[in-house]
Amino acid sequence: MHRMLLIAVVAVLGTGCGGAEMDEPTDLPSEELGTSSSELAALELNEASASVSYSYDIVNFVYDPNMFPGEVGRGGYQRDGDKIGMADSYGDGMRIGVHWRLGDGSRRGLCYWTGGAGTHGGCNKDFPEGKRFEFRIGRCNGSKYSCGDPAQSGSGWQNWSDWSSTGT
Repeated sequence: MHRMLLIAVVAVLGTGCGGAEMDEPTDLPSEELGTSSSELAALELNEASASVSYSYDIVNFVYDPNMFPGEVGRGGYQRDGDKIGMADSYGDGMRIGVHWRLGDGSRRGLCYWTGGAGTHGGCNKDFPEGKRFEFRIGRCNGSKYSCGDPAQSGSGWQNWSDWSSTGT
């Protein structure tokens, strides 16, 4: 009983929070994601904490075609420890965020970093093993927008990378 309660609390609260080279193919089954907002799991929204550099299994990049150089940030996922991280590469005053989801639609979230150019942060999550983990990285101007749920119009997130995926 206590274990079920603990699992429910962790599922609701999360544990903390962070893409694009494609990872090697996995033997994970294909999982369909819900497409309407009523089918989406509740968003786990986490501000990243300052962290040591992780060694990521898969990395994704966010670009702004109007800036030189075009890369304005990067994000990554490390399977060992389920760590999501991101780095702000450009002094534009915008936050960097990693929008993630599990392939079965059971969990989704946004880990964002507000530390500024030349800094990095991360979120430490706890995902079930054997799931497909999908993520993309983007940026948002927090002085103009809520920078909340990327699935909601008007949240202000932009310059999203393509989705990348790997296994948990």
